[in-house]
Amino acid sequence: MTPLTGWIKFHRKTIDSAVWNLSNAQLRVWLTCLLMANNTSRNWFDGTGEVEIPRGSFITSQPKLAEKARVSRKAVRGALKVLERIGSIRAKTRAKRYTEITVVNFDTYQASEQIRAKRGAKQGPSKGHNVRMKEREKERKEPSSSFDEQTFWEKFPSQDQEVIRQTIEAIHTTRKRGRVTSSVIQGELRWWDQQDPAQVIRGMHTYLEKRYADEGKREEYLRGIIRNSDGQTPLSQASPEVRPRGGHPAIRRAALSMTEEDVSD
Repeated sequence: MTPLTGWIKFHRKTIDSAVWNLSNAQLRVWLTCLLMANNTSRNWFDGTGEVEIPRGSFITSQPKLAEKARVSRKAVRGALKVLERIGSIRAKTRAKRYTEITVVNFDTYQASEQIRAKRGAKQGPSKGHNVRMKEREKERKEPSSSFDEQTFWEKFPSQDQEVIRQTIEAIHTTRKRGRVTSSVIQGELRWWDQQDPAQVIRGMHTYLEKRYADEGKREEYLRGIIRNSDGQTPLSQASPEVRPRGGHPAIRRAALSMTEEDVSD
């Protein structure tokens, strides 16, 4: 096997992401995925023919990943599940014994300045301008009452804070560019601050558990879920098997209850 060469970038904002809350073994697996991801697309023979493995992805197996990360296979299995859940990777089985792992947002942090500039030129000023205008319009529509972010976080115990961070990471993945502006997140924090805390956590639990972000359902959909969540049992006291009452009808009511303000982004 060709030894790994070259280098990768490690963004400072990682320290504020859900990844930084992983266990030591899980973090080792995440860093190994970053280091093993293809810098350019490569062909791989799957037993029947050659398939292209794009930049930001790579083919591995759990034993190989465990060997590279210096952790057990059990730790690898657990880490891959967690990393998929928080939206850091996507994993797909290939040829039974192999797994194709894709690092989400790889180009966002690993692309050279030349590649970023080229993409910006292709996108054109009108598209970027329209995106910024929509986000500013949404920010203007948010309540103008004072908001203290530190006070907001202090309302939640540490385990619920982690749920909120995972929800924010999930919202980021609903965009093609893999990131929303800080003004959008601030707008959601303000809205969550005005709701019942237990109801907010219950709604987030449903949003993450049912992987709505993977379907491209944004923060306005989450608002509908929160509105229709009973919020009687805080997530920190709930069993992982607990489901919000009403099931799919409740989610349909959530979608119907969304206002024009919610979908303005």
